[in-house]
Amino acid sequence: MISVSVAGRRNEYLQVPVYQGQRDKNLTHPRYPDALPLVLDVKPAKSGQPLLGWAQGRTGGVWSYGADENLKPESSGSVAVHHVVVALAPGEEATIRVWCLPGKLFLQYAFEPIESIAALCVACGCVKPTTDPSILDAACRDGFASLAGDGIELGAPGAPCGPAIGGLPLPTQAGIDAIAKKVETFMKTTPIPEIASPLTITATYAVDIPQEAPVYPLPAQAGAAPVVIRVNQETRVDLLNTLTRDAARAKLKNWSLESTLDGATDVLLTGQAKVHAASTGTVEFIASGVA
Repeated sequence: MISVSVAGRRNEYLQVPVYQGQRDKNLTHPRYPDALPLVLDVKPAKSGQPLLGWAQGRTGGVWSYGADENLKPESSGSVAVHHVVVALAPGEEATIRVWCLPGKLFLQYAFEPIESIAALCVACGCVKPTTDPSILDAACRDGFASLAGDGIELGAPGAPCGPAIGGLPLPTQAGIDAIAKKVETFMKTTPIPEIASPLTITATYAVDIPQEAPVYPLPAQAGAAPVVIRVNQETRVDLLNTLTRDAARAKLKNWSLESTLDGATDVLLTGQAKVHAASTGTVEFIASGVA
């Protein structure tokens, strides 16, 4: 599964198969372990292009991996890959999450927590102990609703299931399948880290990057004020609002630690910063420290 989140836009999700061909009734895919690599491109968006989608609109398309900007249709002797594109507008920042989505058969027959959930649901939904399959299925349905605030759709009663851990009764396979379906639906939008191996990537379509990084502070001449000075409120107002720039510089020229006044809790940054004016719109100063 791939999800892409961008501020102000609806989250997009895409399910990408790991193997070529259809599954059979075994827990593992017939092509296991020959998984297809995934090429994930982040590109500038074109008009009408979705935030997340298959390359060139070919759903499930398989391509030949190479050094070319655009992958080519699958050819003999090449590395076959899936190709997915995230298209961003200028200035957008995307959070891209990729995780594994377990197969339906794995959740139904091989993922032990499903059985434990089913046993807990039966325990919460049973009025009195019973071994009647239809009552156990109904108890599983009612218990799930009371625990999760949402119902499950039960099919026809399936094969009886053996007792869970501690000898707790289980619903029939119909109840197990219904819970497995809920987990599968949930994991199509939210990974369960214990079995999904999620990976998060942050991508930014950066624009108007300054041609030169800002420099602060510039080397100061002898007698210049320290880069950081502590002042009281009166002095801060005097330096920033009352005095002219030249007068403030003159007052700070020979500033020393002895010049710090009692009760000085305000902090001023002094000195000069160098920026590339033609390509810089805003400069942000961030300071942190311990007194």
